[in-house]
Amino acid sequence: GAAVVELWVELNLTYGAVLYVSDAYGIGYAEAVLVAAEEHNLKNTTEAQLVVKTFPFDAESDEQIQRAVESLKQWEPTNNTGCAKGEGRNPDRRDYGCSVNNILFVGFGRQVEAFYEKAVKQGVLVETVPALVLLSDGVSIIDLERLTGVARNAANGAARILAVGGQNSNPLWRNFTSGWSARAKYRDAINELLPLEWQLPADFFNDDALMASSLASDAAAYAY
Repeated sequence: GAAVVELWVELNLTYGAVLYVSDAYGIGYAEAVLVAAEEHNLKNTTEAQLVVKTFPFDAESDEQIQRAVESLKQWEPTNNTGCAKGEGRNPDRRDYGCSVNNILFVGFGRQVEAFYEKAVKQGVLVETVPALVLLSDGVSIIDLERLTGVARNAANGAARILAVGGQNSNPLWRNFTSGWSARAKYRDAINELLPLEWQLPADFFNDDALMASSLASDAAAYAY
């Protein structure tokens, strides 16, 4: 949630729409974004506030996805980037100005195709209005490859949000592993905060093999 909000703020966007599947995964994702947005607004009271509105839909219902998209279309505020309506890229093609549709889609499988089809049909995603569409990690490459026609065209330029864990390309992970042995001096302080069954052994931070193992990169990295 924090990463999504950080990106929106960096792009000077003042609203974000979250369309999400109403299961544990989608609800948790949407709540994380709402919390991050609230924290940002509280810390930056003198700046433009970020307004986030959520639109849930049932996992098995294309009709509910359509209703969610219709609700988004009715709300659809404007992320204005500096020009008036009709003065944007294509004023002769009913340009909507310099607004940016900013959408986070949280779903998977058939829901992805239904979202894009409904968004194009309802005029949420149109050629004349720039759009930032972020896709949650539940959306797979296979889901995107299934798209055809206008739905596939509308998906061009979308960005998937993926967790980055124990990879050398991740600077946070490199910093974590490079200073592993130096953390030995904190072992006693850490153990004071842990229950007995979780106590760190004396040689825990001396085990360099742990940092090179899949146990650290594929499991512990995400908990960290």
